[in-house]
Amino acid sequence: MSTIIYLMGGVGGSACRRRLLTRLSISRLARINIVIRVCSVRIKAVPELEAGEDFRCCSSPAGPPEPVIVAVTPEQQQLRLRCEGVRVTLLFDPPEPTRIRMVVKEDSEVVLNCSASGSVRDQVFDWKKDTDVEVFLYSRGSTYGSGLSGQSRQFAGRVAHFPEALDLGNASIKIKKAEVRDSGIYTCTFPRSAPVLRSEISLVVDCILKVRPPGEGASPKPHIRKIGETISRELWECEVEGAHPRPAVQWQDSSGRVLPALETKSEERDGRFYVTVRADVSRSGDYSCVVTQEEFCHQINSTTFVPIGSTTGVRDGVIGGLIVLLVLVAIAALVYYFKYKAVKGELAAASNQFIADDPPLTDGESSSLK
Repeated sequence: MSTIIYLMGGVGGSACRRRLLTRLSISRLARINIVIRVCSVRIKAVPELEAGEDFRCCSSPAGPPEPVIVAVTPEQQQLRLRCEGVRVTLLFDPPEPTRIRMVVKEDSEVVLNCSASGSVRDQVFDWKKDTDVEVFLYSRGSTYGSGLSGQSRQFAGRVAHFPEALDLGNASIKIKKAEVRDSGIYTCTFPRSAPVLRSEISLVVDCILKVRPPGEGASPKPHIRKIGETISRELWECEVEGAHPRPAVQWQDSSGRVLPALETKSEERDGRFYVTVRADVSRSGDYSCVVTQEEFCHQINSTTFVPIGSTTGVRDGVIGGLIVLLVLVAIAALVYYFKYKAVKGELAAASNQFIADDPPLTDGESSSLK
Protein backbone atom coordinates (compact mmCIF):
# COMPACT_ATOMS: atom_id res chain seq x y z
CA MET A 1 0.00 0.00 0.00
CA SER A 2 1.11 3.58 -0.61
CA THR A 3 -0.14 7.12 -0.33
CA ILE A 4 -0.42 9.90 -2.90
CA ILE A 5 -0.34 13.40 -1.50
CA TYR A 6 -2.19 16.17 -3.32
CA LEU A 7 -1.29 19.79 -2.52
CA MET A 8 -4.15 21.93 -3.71
CA GLY A 9 -4.89 25.62 -3.63
CA GLY A 10 -2.89 28.35 -2.05
CA VAL A 11 -2.45 32.11 -1.65
CA GLY A 12 0.47 34.48 -1.42
CA GLY A 13 2.53 33.82 -4.49
CA SER A 14 2.66 32.68 -8.06
CA ALA A 15 4.55 29.54 -7.06
CA CYS A 16 1.60 28.40 -5.03
CA ARG A 17 -0.85 29.27 -7.77
CA ARG A 18 1.20 27.39 -10.34
CA ARG A 19 0.97 24.30 -8.13
CA LEU A 20 -2.76 24.43 -7.81
CA LEU A 21 -2.88 20.62 -8.05
CA THR A 22 0.42 18.92 -7.41
CA ARG A 23 0.84 15.18 -6.98
CA LEU A 24 3.57 14.02 -4.64
CA SER A 25 4.27 10.27 -4.43
CA ILE A 26 5.95 9.25 -1.21
CA SER A 27 6.83 6.22 0.88
CA ARG A 28 4.26 5.40 3.49
CA LEU A 29 7.01 5.34 6.11
CA ALA A 30 9.01 8.28 4.78
CA ARG A 31 9.15 11.75 6.26
CA ILE A 32 7.93 14.45 3.85
CA ASN A 33 9.41 17.90 4.31
CA ILE A 34 7.20 20.61 2.84
CA VAL A 35 8.28 24.26 3.16
CA ILE A 36 5.26 26.51 3.08
CA ARG A 37 5.34 30.33 3.07
CA VAL A 38 2.16 32.34 3.22
CA CYS A 39 0.15 29.42 1.88
CA SER A 40 -3.05 27.65 2.73
CA VAL A 41 -2.67 24.03 1.71
CA ARG A 42 -5.10 21.15 1.74
CA ILE A 43 -3.52 17.72 1.69
CA LYS A 44 -5.53 14.69 0.60
CA ALA A 45 -4.21 11.24 1.44
CA VAL A 46 -5.35 8.31 -0.68
CA PRO A 47 -4.03 4.71 -0.78
CA GLU A 48 -1.20 4.98 -3.33
CA LEU A 49 2.52 5.35 -2.72
CA GLU A 50 5.98 5.14 -4.28
CA ALA A 51 8.99 7.22 -3.27
CA GLY A 52 9.87 10.15 -1.01
CA GLU A 53 10.86 13.69 -1.96
CA ASP A 54 10.70 17.28 -0.73
CA PHE A 55 8.28 19.82 -2.09
CA ARG A 56 8.53 23.60 -1.76
CA CYS A 57 5.28 25.35 -2.48
CA CYS A 58 6.44 28.92 -2.11
CA SER A 59 9.67 30.86 -2.17
CA SER A 60 12.46 29.69 0.09
CA PRO A 61 12.42 31.09 3.60
CA ALA A 62 14.96 33.68 4.60
CA GLY A 63 16.25 31.45 7.39
CA PRO A 64 15.92 27.86 8.59
CA PRO A 65 12.31 27.37 9.72
CA GLU A 66 11.26 25.67 12.89
CA PRO A 67 10.13 22.10 12.15
CA VAL A 68 6.51 21.07 12.60
CA ILE A 69 5.72 17.35 12.55
CA VAL A 70 2.26 16.21 11.53
CA ALA A 71 1.37 12.51 11.65
CA VAL A 72 -0.85 11.35 8.82
CA THR A 73 -2.26 7.86 8.35
CA PRO A 74 -3.57 6.46 5.06
CA GLU A 75 -7.01 6.34 6.63
CA GLN A 76 -7.09 10.16 6.78
CA GLN A 77 -8.83 11.60 3.77
CA GLN A 78 -7.41 15.11 4.04
CA LEU A 79 -5.36 17.45 6.20
CA ARG A 80 -5.52 21.31 6.15
CA LEU A 81 -2.43 23.32 6.97
CA ARG A 82 -2.05 27.12 7.35
CA CYS A 83 1.43 28.28 8.00
CA GLU A 84 4.01 30.91 7.13
CA GLY A 85 7.70 30.24 6.80
CA VAL A 86 7.70 26.89 8.59
CA ARG A 87 8.95 23.49 7.56
CA VAL A 88 6.22 20.88 7.87
CA THR A 89 7.14 17.24 8.17
CA LEU A 90 4.41 14.75 7.32
CA LEU A 91 5.09 11.37 8.88
CA PHE A 92 3.13 8.52 7.37
CA ASP A 93 2.79 5.49 9.64
CA PRO A 94 1.69 2.11 8.28
CA PRO A 95 -1.76 0.97 9.35
CA GLU A 96 -2.12 -2.09 11.55
CA PRO A 97 -2.11 -5.20 9.34
CA THR A 98 -5.36 -7.00 8.78
CA ARG A 99 -5.46 -9.96 11.14
CA ILE A 100 -6.70 -13.22 9.64
CA ARG A 101 -8.38 -15.72 11.97
CA MET A 102 -7.87 -19.45 11.50
CA VAL A 103 -9.48 -22.32 13.43
CA VAL A 104 -8.00 -25.81 13.05
CA LYS A 105 -8.20 -29.16 14.79
CA GLU A 106 -5.50 -30.55 17.01
CA ASP A 107 -2.99 -32.91 15.29
CA SER A 108 -3.72 -31.39 11.87
CA GLU A 109 -1.15 -29.68 9.62
CA VAL A 110 -1.48 -25.90 9.53
CA VAL A 111 -0.29 -23.58 6.74
CA LEU A 112 0.23 -19.94 7.74
CA ASN A 113 0.33 -17.74 4.65
CA CYS A 114 2.71 -14.84 4.10
CA SER A 115 3.97 -13.32 0.86
CA ALA A 116 5.83 -10.40 -0.70
CA SER A 117 6.16 -9.07 -4.22
CA GLY A 118 9.05 -10.64 -6.06
CA SER A 119 11.48 -13.30 -4.93
CA VAL A 120 12.26 -13.62 -1.21
CA ARG A 121 15.14 -16.08 -1.66
CA ASP A 122 17.72 -13.42 -0.76
CA GLN A 123 15.61 -11.74 1.89
CA VAL A 124 14.93 -12.22 5.60
CA PHE A 125 11.53 -13.12 6.99
CA ASP A 126 10.74 -13.87 10.60
CA TRP A 127 7.75 -15.69 12.11
CA LYS A 128 6.92 -15.09 15.77
CA LYS A 129 4.07 -16.07 18.07
CA ASP A 130 2.64 -13.65 20.60
CA THR A 131 5.39 -11.10 19.87
CA ASP A 132 8.36 -12.91 21.41
CA VAL A 133 8.14 -16.68 20.74
CA GLU A 134 10.48 -17.60 17.90
CA VAL A 135 8.63 -19.85 15.45
CA PHE A 136 10.65 -19.72 12.22
CA LEU A 137 13.42 -17.56 10.75
CA TYR A 138 14.66 -17.52 7.16
CA SER A 139 17.77 -15.54 6.31
CA ARG A 140 19.07 -15.85 2.75
CA GLY A 141 19.00 -19.63 2.67
CA SER A 142 19.59 -20.38 6.35
CA THR A 143 16.82 -21.41 8.74
CA TYR A 144 16.39 -22.63 12.28
CA GLY A 145 18.00 -26.04 12.51
CA SER A 146 20.04 -25.32 9.37
CA GLY A 147 22.58 -22.68 10.25
CA LEU A 148 20.48 -20.59 12.64
CA SER A 149 19.70 -21.04 16.34
CA GLY A 150 17.17 -19.53 18.72
CA GLN A 151 13.96 -21.33 17.80
CA SER A 152 11.51 -22.01 20.62
CA ARG A 153 11.57 -25.63 21.79
CA GLN A 154 7.81 -25.70 21.34
CA PHE A 155 8.24 -25.58 17.55
CA ALA A 156 11.53 -27.45 17.13
CA GLY A 157 11.22 -30.06 14.37
CA ARG A 158 7.59 -29.13 13.58
CA VAL A 159 7.89 -26.05 11.35
CA ALA A 160 9.01 -25.86 7.72
CA HIS A 161 8.79 -23.39 4.83
CA PHE A 162 8.36 -23.84 1.07
CA PRO A 163 11.84 -23.55 -0.53
CA GLU A 164 10.51 -24.20 -4.05
CA ALA A 165 8.18 -21.19 -3.79
CA LEU A 166 10.65 -18.58 -2.51
CA ASP A 167 11.14 -17.11 -5.99
CA LEU A 168 7.38 -16.54 -6.15
CA GLY A 169 7.48 -14.42 -2.99
CA ASN A 170 6.07 -17.18 -0.79
CA ALA A 171 7.17 -16.86 2.84
CA SER A 172 4.49 -19.17 4.22
CA ILE A 173 5.20 -21.86 6.81
CA LYS A 174 3.53 -25.11 7.83
CA ILE A 175 3.22 -26.44 11.36
CA LYS A 176 3.00 -30.21 11.74
CA LYS A 177 0.68 -31.85 14.30
CA ALA A 178 -0.82 -28.68 15.69
CA GLU A 179 -1.08 -28.55 19.49
CA VAL A 180 -3.60 -26.67 21.60
CA ARG A 181 -0.80 -24.54 23.04
CA ASP A 182 0.05 -23.39 19.49
CA SER A 183 -2.98 -21.07 19.65
CA GLY A 184 -1.99 -17.40 19.51
CA ILE A 185 -1.14 -14.40 17.32
CA TYR A 186 1.46 -15.13 14.61
CA THR A 187 3.32 -12.34 12.82
CA CYS A 188 5.30 -12.63 9.60
CA THR A 189 7.79 -9.77 9.20
CA PHE A 190 10.28 -8.72 6.54
CA PRO A 191 12.52 -6.62 8.81
CA ARG A 192 14.90 -5.42 6.07
CA SER A 193 12.31 -4.29 3.56
CA ALA A 194 11.38 -0.63 3.11
CA PRO A 195 8.74 -0.21 4.25
CA VAL A 196 8.75 -3.13 6.70
CA LEU A 197 6.20 -5.70 5.57
CA ARG A 198 4.15 -7.37 8.27
CA SER A 199 1.15 -9.69 8.36
CA GLU A 200 -0.77 -11.27 11.23
CA ILE A 201 -2.72 -14.48 11.74
CA SER A 202 -4.79 -15.37 14.78
CA LEU A 203 -4.60 -19.15 15.15
CA VAL A 204 -7.02 -21.17 17.28
CA VAL A 205 -6.30 -24.89 17.74
CA ASP A 206 -9.36 -26.77 18.99
CA CYS A 207 -8.57 -29.90 20.95
CA ILE A 208 -9.90 -33.32 20.00
CA LEU A 209 -10.90 -36.08 22.38
CA LYS A 210 -8.05 -38.56 22.70
CA VAL A 211 -5.94 -40.39 25.27
CA ARG A 212 -3.76 -37.90 27.16
CA PRO A 213 -0.58 -38.75 29.09
CA PRO A 214 -1.20 -39.89 32.69
CA GLY A 215 -0.92 -37.32 35.42
CA GLU A 216 -2.67 -34.03 36.13
CA GLY A 217 -5.83 -35.99 36.93
CA ALA A 218 -6.20 -37.80 33.61
CA SER A 219 -8.30 -40.91 34.18
CA PRO A 220 -6.51 -44.26 33.84
CA LYS A 221 -7.94 -47.05 31.71
CA PRO A 222 -11.23 -48.20 33.31
CA HIS A 223 -11.70 -51.69 34.73
CA ILE A 224 -14.65 -53.69 33.34
CA ARG A 225 -16.06 -57.01 34.55
CA LYS A 226 -19.18 -59.16 34.34
CA ILE A 227 -21.00 -59.35 37.66
CA GLY A 228 -24.12 -61.31 36.69
CA GLU A 229 -25.95 -63.10 33.89
CA THR A 230 -29.15 -64.85 32.88
CA ILE A 231 -30.06 -66.84 29.78
CA SER A 232 -30.81 -63.69 27.76
CA ARG A 233 -28.70 -60.90 29.32
CA GLU A 234 -25.57 -60.03 31.25
CA LEU A 235 -24.81 -57.33 33.83
CA TRP A 236 -21.49 -55.47 33.36
CA GLU A 237 -19.68 -53.03 35.62
CA CYS A 238 -17.18 -50.29 34.77
CA GLU A 239 -14.94 -48.81 37.46
CA VAL A 240 -12.83 -45.62 37.21
CA GLU A 241 -10.28 -44.85 39.90
CA GLY A 242 -8.55 -41.61 40.91
CA ALA A 243 -9.69 -39.19 38.17
CA HIS A 244 -9.79 -35.40 38.46
CA PRO A 245 -11.89 -33.53 37.57
CA ARG A 246 -14.98 -35.73 37.76
CA PRO A 247 -15.19 -37.76 34.53
CA ALA A 248 -18.25 -38.67 32.50
CA VAL A 249 -18.53 -42.47 32.36
CA GLN A 250 -20.76 -44.28 29.85
CA TRP A 251 -21.32 -47.74 28.44
CA GLN A 252 -21.57 -47.72 24.63
CA ASP A 253 -22.19 -50.37 22.00
CA SER A 254 -20.13 -50.75 18.82
CA SER A 255 -22.16 -48.05 17.03
CA GLY A 256 -21.57 -45.49 19.79
CA ARG A 257 -25.08 -45.74 21.22
CA VAL A 258 -25.10 -45.01 24.95
CA LEU A 259 -26.57 -47.74 27.13
CA PRO A 260 -28.85 -46.69 30.00
CA ALA A 261 -27.00 -46.85 33.31
CA LEU A 262 -28.71 -49.16 35.79
CA GLU A 263 -26.64 -47.83 38.66
CA THR A 264 -24.03 -45.11 39.08
CA LYS A 265 -21.85 -44.54 42.13
CA SER A 266 -19.43 -41.63 42.56
CA GLU A 267 -17.15 -40.97 45.50
CA GLU A 268 -14.53 -38.26 46.08
CA ARG A 269 -11.44 -39.03 48.11
CA ASP A 270 -8.53 -36.59 48.50
CA GLY A 271 -9.67 -34.56 45.49
CA ARG A 272 -9.91 -37.63 43.25
CA PHE A 273 -13.08 -39.23 41.93
CA TYR A 274 -13.95 -42.93 41.96
CA VAL A 275 -16.88 -43.77 39.70
CA THR A 276 -18.72 -47.04 39.08
CA VAL A 277 -21.35 -47.52 36.36
CA ARG A 278 -23.37 -50.68 35.67
CA ALA A 279 -25.27 -51.52 32.48
CA ASP A 280 -27.48 -54.35 31.27
CA VAL A 281 -26.47 -56.00 27.97
CA SER A 282 -29.01 -58.07 26.04
CA ARG A 283 -27.37 -58.42 22.60
CA SER A 284 -24.13 -59.92 21.46
CA GLY A 285 -21.43 -57.50 20.34
CA ASP A 286 -18.55 -55.26 21.36
CA TYR A 287 -19.22 -52.99 24.32
CA SER A 288 -17.02 -50.21 25.67
CA CYS A 289 -16.82 -48.27 28.88
CA VAL A 290 -15.89 -44.73 27.77
CA VAL A 291 -14.39 -42.20 30.20
CA THR A 292 -14.35 -38.52 29.13
CA GLN A 293 -12.84 -35.42 30.75
CA GLU A 294 -13.80 -32.45 28.56
CA GLU A 295 -11.66 -30.01 30.55
CA PHE A 296 -8.50 -31.21 28.81
CA CYS A 297 -10.00 -33.30 26.00
CA HIS A 298 -9.08 -36.62 27.56
CA GLN A 299 -10.96 -39.75 26.54
CA ILE A 300 -10.04 -43.37 27.25
CA ASN A 301 -11.98 -46.64 27.09
CA SER A 302 -11.96 -50.39 27.68
CA THR A 303 -13.75 -52.75 25.27
CA THR A 304 -14.97 -56.35 25.54
CA PHE A 305 -17.05 -58.75 23.48
CA VAL A 306 -20.29 -59.93 25.10
CA PRO A 307 -21.85 -63.11 23.56
CA ILE A 308 -25.61 -63.29 24.16
CA GLY A 309 -28.71 -64.71 22.43
CA SER A 310 -28.61 -66.78 19.24
CA THR A 311 -24.88 -66.54 19.00
CA THR A 312 -24.57 -68.05 22.44
CA GLY A 313 -27.01 -70.87 21.55
CA VAL A 314 -25.12 -71.76 18.41
CA ARG A 315 -21.84 -71.63 20.21
CA ASP A 316 -23.12 -73.72 23.12
CA GLY A 317 -24.79 -76.17 20.69
CA VAL A 318 -21.59 -76.61 18.74
CA ILE A 319 -19.54 -77.11 21.88
CA GLY A 320 -22.15 -79.50 23.31
CA GLY A 321 -22.29 -81.45 20.07
CA LEU A 322 -18.52 -81.77 20.00
CA ILE A 323 -18.50 -83.02 23.57
CA VAL A 324 -21.22 -85.61 22.84
CA LEU A 325 -19.36 -86.70 19.71
CA LEU A 326 -16.15 -87.11 21.63
CA VAL A 327 -17.93 -89.15 24.30
CA LEU A 328 -19.52 -91.39 21.68
CA VAL A 329 -16.21 -91.89 19.92
CA ALA A 330 -14.59 -92.79 23.23
CA ILE A 331 -17.35 -95.28 24.06
CA ALA A 332 -17.16 -96.85 20.61
CA ALA A 333 -13.41 -97.16 20.94
CA LEU A 334 -13.74 -98.86 24.30
CA VAL A 335 -16.39 -101.27 22.98
CA TYR A 336 -14.25 -102.07 19.99
CA TYR A 337 -11.23 -102.59 22.19
CA PHE A 338 -12.99 -105.01 24.52
CA LYS A 339 -14.65 -106.87 21.66
CA TYR A 340 -11.33 -107.19 19.92
CA LYS A 341 -9.74 -108.60 23.05
CA ALA A 342 -12.59 -111.09 23.44
CA VAL A 343 -12.40 -112.30 19.85
CA LYS A 344 -8.64 -112.56 20.05
CA GLY A 345 -8.92 -114.64 23.20
CA GLU A 346 -11.43 -117.01 21.62
CA LEU A 347 -9.23 -117.51 18.56
CA ALA A 348 -6.23 -118.28 20.70
CA ALA A 349 -8.18 -120.83 22.75
CA ALA A 350 -9.52 -122.56 19.63
CA SER A 351 -6.06 -122.81 18.14
CA ASN A 352 -4.66 -124.40 21.25
CA GLN A 353 -7.49 -126.92 21.33
CA PHE A 354 -6.91 -127.90 17.69
CA ILE A 355 -3.23 -128.55 18.32
CA ALA A 356 -4.03 -130.66 21.37
CA ASP A 357 -6.55 -132.88 19.50
CA ASP A 358 -4.34 -133.63 16.41
CA PRO A 359 -2.09 -136.85 16.94
CA PRO A 360 1.58 -136.70 15.87
CA LEU A 361 2.60 -138.19 12.47
CA THR A 362 4.32 -141.63 12.22
CA ASP A 363 7.66 -142.07 10.41
CA GLY A 364 5.93 -143.62 7.43
CA GLU A 365 3.45 -140.75 7.16
CA SER A 366 6.23 -138.27 7.36
CA SER A 367 8.16 -140.11 4.58
CA SER A 368 5.13 -140.21 2.31
CA LEU A 369 4.61 -136.52 2.77
CA LYS A 370 8.14 -135.90 1.59
